[in-house]
Amino acid sequence: MKPALPNGLHPSGPLSPPPPEYTLECDADLIAGVDEGNSVTFTVQAPVSKAGQTFSYIIRNLNADDVVGGQITSTVTLDQQGKGHLVVTLAEDRLTEGREVFNIEFPGLPGLDLNVVVNDTSVTSLNFSSTIGETLLESADDVTFVGVVNRGGGFNSSTLLT
Repeated sequence: MKPALPNGLHPSGPLSPPPPEYTLECDADLIAGVDEGNSVTFTVQAPVSKAGQTFSYIIRNLNADDVVGGQITSTVTLDQQGKGHLVVTLAEDRLTEGREVFNIEFPGLPGLDLNVVVNDTSVTSLNFSSTIGETLLESADDVTFVGVVNRGGGFNSSTLLT
């Protein structure tokens, strides 16, 4: 006589859950991030039986200006191996924004999403020459720098956001 086991248990222990039907991977280092101006390739993997299906995706937390071509919503179609590939090229916009995190999501496939860090490579720098006691005023993008050169060659400064 076979012993009665709770649902999902095997005599050798609990059974592992089946693998997810759909997976999403990317070629970016999700910890270190991707620099502006570079591309990230995403791959949706599904069973071969799903070949030919098309799925919508949306990129969140980025503006259209942050993506080359401006496309933050589109579709991906699975090939004969059940794989769909899409490439997102991040614009090198020359705006100092700091690190950003964007999310790519497939609304028709709940739970299929990834977060990717974008490293800002557009660091605004100001170059100027001065003499001791001179007051400096320089602007770049939306930032104004005001400083006074001191006797040690350094300066006392403040930065104003405009």
